[in-house]
Formats: sequence, structure tokens, C-alpha cells
Amino acid sequence: MDEKQYELLQKLEHYCSYQERFVSDVITKLHTLGADQKTSAQIVTQLQEACFLDEERATKTFVKSKINKRWGINKIRYALQTKGIDSIKINNVLSEIDCEAYRNDLIKLLQTKKIDETDLYKKQAKLTRYAIQKGYESSLVWEVVKTLNLSDK
Repeated sequence: MDEKQYELLQKLEHYCSYQERFVSDVITKLHTLGADQKTSAQIVTQLQEACFLDEERATKTFVKSKINKRWGINKIRYALQTKGIDSIKINNVLSEIDCEAYRNDLIKLLQTKKIDETDLYKKQAKLTRYAIQKGYESSLVWEVVKTLNLSDK
């Protein structure tokens, strides 16, 4: 390994040590630092062997952080797909989500959303659009919206 590769490896170790990263993030970073494809592949391999880079760990951390930010499963799935994560890995990690907690998060999200509307149907429609935009599944959203008491909001 020459001096430039060693320097790139050091930078990427630091880059991966303070936050979980995906392989696609590391390759993008290496590209901005001017590394060629061969060097990038070598550095990615070294980072994985040294446990600085672990896609499964990064995926779990990503999902947990986005659930805490009240992102829905659809939005999380799309974001992971854009990171180049395999759909089987995505499904495995998403299957670990506590369904009851996820549903309760949606309820809290909808209860705290302020809607200036007197017509009950329009209020439900606005809440539904809001939750779907956040990435929640439409069937779950409609199920939850219908159970909410919207008359006193």
C-alpha cells in the first residue's frame, strides 16, 4: 500500500468511526477524494475486514433512527434502496420493527398534527395525505385515522 492509499484509508476509518456508513457512502466519499475504482474497492474491503464498515449494522442503525424520527416503512425502504441495500436485507431489518410501537407512533404523529379544517372528511383526508407523505402504509393510515376522535381538534 502506497502513502496515498494509506492516507485515504486513515481518512475513511475516521469517516466510518463517528457514524455508521453504507458502502455507497464510502465509495462516494472516496470518489470525492479522487480515488480510482481499484483503490476504492481495496479500501472498502479493508474497512469491512477491520469492522469499520458493516452494512447490516448500518442498516439497523438507519432504520432505528428513522423510526425515532417517525418515518414510515415505505419512506425508509425507499431511502435504503437508494443506498444500494439488497431488498432481502431491507425486509429482514424492517421485519424486526415492533408493529404495536410503530402503530402507536403513527397515532401520536396524527394526534399532534394541527389541521385547520372543520369538515371531518377533509380533515381525515389531510391527515391521511400527511401520514402517507411521511412514508406510512395507506391501509394502516386509514385504519388509524378512522379511529381517531377528530371532532375536538
